[in-house]
Amino acid sequence: KLGIHNQIKWFDYKTDDALLEEFQRSMFMVTPYTTSEAGAAVTTAMANAVPVIATRNVGLPEYLGDDGIYINENDPKYLADKMAQLINNNALRQTLSIRLYNRAVKFYSWEVIAQKTLELYKKVLS
Repeated sequence: KLGIHNQIKWFDYKTDDALLEEFQRSMFMVTPYTTSEAGAAVTTAMANAVPVIATRNVGLPEYLGDDGIYINENDPKYLADKMAQLINNNALRQTLSIRLYNRAVKFYSWEVIAQKTLELYKKVLS
């Protein structure tokens, strides 16, 4: 109905390099999880300036904040509508891309994680 079926790719296992290439080619990422978290995949998408469509109930809002597009569980029509929205709205995609990339740098870069880890070790060992 929405004419987006030929723009969707489903993936099995990919090497890290192949996965990175797919992220860099993607318009957005969909994570409709209801019982498991995809934190590593989401932060990788963010670091590659890829907008994310996700459910709210598995911890993903902690990563995405207000910069993710959230969907209802078990509502494929709503998901399709949000996907079509991103496909058809380049300005929204660009805005989310920039905001998610900046969020990734601010909270999830190696430097930030290393500093937080070091602070935790200092606190525990003192």
